[in-house]
Amino acid sequence: MTPEDLPSLLRALHQENSERRPDCPDEHLIAAYVDGALGDDRREGIGEHLADCGHCLALVGLLSRERTANASQPVAE
Repeated sequence: MTPEDLPSLLRALHQENSERRPDCPDEHLIAAYVDGALGDDRREGIGEHLADCGHCLALVGLLSRERTANASQPVAE
């Protein structure tokens, strides 16, 4: 899964029930995935989970949008 895949997957999953499941990674792990701070093995595992979980995919989308929005704002002196 690549960042370019997220918009279409989010639209497809928008209609589905997206409740958190017991096998969902915690929010810190999802944030590390978005930041690119995970090793390849963990990143691949999260990617496989995202292909099947609307809740976590929506969280990745939210964090990705937030990260992009914050990157374009000037930093206070």
